[in-house]
Amino acid sequence: YPGKEFAYNTSLNFDHKQLLYASVNVSPKFGIFRPTWGFNYNQQFFDTRKYGASKALSKPLLSCSLDNNFALSETMNAAISLNAATSNADGFLMMKSDYSVNLQFDKSFANRTWIIYLSANDIFKTAKERWTMYGLGSDTIKDSYNYTRSISLQVTYNFNAKHSKYKGTGAGNEEKSRL
Repeated sequence: YPGKEFAYNTSLNFDHKQLLYASVNVSPKFGIFRPTWGFNYNQQFFDTRKYGASKALSKPLLSCSLDNNFALSETMNAAISLNAATSNADGFLMMKSDYSVNLQFDKSFANRTWIIYLSANDIFKTAKERWTMYGLGSDTIKDSYNYTRSISLQVTYNFNAKHSKYKGTGAGNEEKSRL
């Protein structure tokens, strides 16, 4: 490609990467409010410069998942979820921070035989894929939206909603006693 810039990329394996991970999850109940909250810490201990990266990458990830569920009645639930992460290093990637908010509503009928789910994902259109990959002599940058925003309606029919089990007639009892 005379007179034009180009980049040649190839994948290389590295022998190991050490990670430190810590997580705290809580699920209390306050009447109809039933949250599940998770908080995570993740840090890599990996010498990216040893493999030719132009930058040492060790920034830890702090993330949280706040699932706020509401049992509005025996047959109706609502939820709002927030997922957020700080900028962090992952291998040769430096990820940028992101967050998303999701909503869900479900209603059951006929003793949970029928269930209708209505959900909206990434309602603020904020779940973007943004990172920089540091390599040998060149860096690659991605900043895009992967179209995770959606609204869905799901109708479920449960064939055995009461969880009744076949009890049988004891046809094998004669064989069991013989053995």
